[in-house]
Amino acid sequence: MNIYQSDGWLDIGRLNTLPANFYIIIGSRQVGKTYSCFQHIMNTYVKNDIPFIFMRRTGPELLGCLSDNPFDKGYNPDHGTAYKFDKIKGIRPDSRLNIVDGLNDDKIIGSAFSLSGLVSNRGFNGDPYQCIMYDEFIPEKIKKRMNGEKEAFENAYMTINSVRELKGRPAVKAWLLSNSNSIESPILEAFGLVNTITKMQNRGQEFCFLPEQKICVINVAESKISEQLAQTALFKAVQDQQFRGMALHNTFAYDDFSCIGTEPINEYRLLVTIGDLNIYEHKNHDLYYVTLHRRGTGKSFPDNLSGRHRFLQNYIWLQDKIMAERVTFENYELKLKLFEYLKIKG
Repeated sequence: MNIYQSDGWLDIGRLNTLPANFYIIIGSRQVGKTYSCFQHIMNTYVKNDIPFIFMRRTGPELLGCLSDNPFDKGYNPDHGTAYKFDKIKGIRPDSRLNIVDGLNDDKIIGSAFSLSGLVSNRGFNGDPYQCIMYDEFIPEKIKKRMNGEKEAFENAYMTINSVRELKGRPAVKAWLLSNSNSIESPILEAFGLVNTITKMQNRGQEFCFLPEQKICVINVAESKISEQLAQTALFKAVQDQQFRGMALHNTFAYDDFSCIGTEPINEYRLLVTIGDLNIYEHKNHDLYYVTLHRRGTGKSFPDNLSGRHRFLQNYIWLQDKIMAERVTFENYELKLKLFEYLKIKG
């Protein structure tokens, strides 16, 4: 599927024709992810008096929408509109805001939440909403990671979607947008998409539809807009290849994809298992292999608090093997998982 309009911007309307419930759009900076999604929401929902939900990860990020209105970054000036974010009396503004139409007596057209704010907003009625727009769901490198982020998103979606599908109504559509800061995202892990996106990245693949999960994944890699941005002042001036890779070419520049590959498992013996992750040691060399495939017997730990604690106590020495690049991972998701078990910060 061609994911672009003729002028090079993302074609959200075309993507919306797919029978998907979740749209994961990861791309270079300034290629129209937020703008195009706003346009789709206004034309599909707001014009029909259907409110939508806008989400940011944290309270400070949501508060920032009051002073740095996302609608003002192109959409309002281009369309002569005055959509904005507004405080709600009696509700913390880092938890929830109204989205209003400034040219229509501040008519409420949607609600904006921080992720934690939505989960803790007891009594919230999600029934009128049919669409969620979760902007910047992958944090920038300098942003602090959140505990329980995966569970918070799952609970937030469940709060909004509720039991509507049991009543024969369609599920809420969720649009999740981000720059390619890092593939290390609890949300991507929750959907099981880390390996899918890694393969898309390696192949230069921009579009993937997973019909069983009803997930559409967009990896914006060949945007004409990025080609034009490369000729602007900043990108002519800066030599920061990580930033250029993330901003122009949709590479996960801050992730380490070294030591990813497959090994002949018959040359290894099973050392230890934790959860469904199996660690093998080479029969003749000081080498190790991490895979989902299990063959043979070895020590085993459950993937719970006690199991993780005992695994770390007994196998913390694997940290040194990883630093020495003596460990090969079948895929990047397993690398992230073992780093988590061994408390290694990437």
